[in-house]
Amino acid sequence: MISMTQTVKGKVTDAKRTKTGILLSLGNNREMSFRVVIFNNSLNSFYAKHINPLDFYKEKVIEISARIRAYKQTAQAVVSSPLEISMYREKV
Repeated sequence: MISMTQTVKGKVTDAKRTKTGILLSLGNNREMSFRVVIFNNSLNSFYAKHINPLDFYKEKVIEISARIRAYKQTAQAVVSSPLEISMYREKV
């Protein structure tokens, strides 16, 4: 459901740096995958915990609870702290 707070769990299949931040893609279909967005102004909270989101979450199963929004026909959620992301060893 778009614009509602939901819990989303999935494997990070791609991590990409953009000029505004970092995008973590969950799912196998790059164009239809769910995205977790970490804006530049939030990256220091990750670096303070010795986490580089580009490498740290890649190929890992994560879970977030956040407000889901549509952006360019893709569902996404914005997180501002590593405390908002849980990691799992299990496969999805």
